[in-house]
Amino acid sequence: MKAGALFDKALMLIKHKEYDEAEDIVKHLIEKNSDKETLYLTLGNICSFKNKKQQAIDAYEKALEITPENPDIYNNIGLIYKQQGDTDNAISYLKKAFSFAKETSKNSNTASRVSAKSSKTFSVSRSILLP
Repeated sequence: MKAGALFDKALMLIKHKEYDEAEDIVKHLIEKNSDKETLYLTLGNICSFKNKKQQAIDAYEKALEITPENPDIYNNIGLIYKQQGDTDNAISYLKKAFSFAKETSKNSNTASRVSAKSSKTFSVSRSILLP
């Protein structure tokens, strides 16, 4: 099966919450195409769905090595840190997400998506940090 068809199959499996098989496919694709940020982003999502948070962060970090200005990746990492109660890292990554999203907002609606996803995180984080 070609890489595109395999990736589509992995996405279908994710949709049906068949994460183990989807993870196997994506890891196989990474072995063949280790320079594809989308594969690492997808692997990070799968690991996050499986509650394998550190593995998700590791996959997202690999994606950032390929595309260091992708706000969605920073957003995903920030949200994991928020879930883990790591406020400092959550704020740091979510600020980066918003910053990169603002830079690219001229061409897309990413900034508003990141803002909508992250606004509760920022308000919770600020309330924890402020006296």
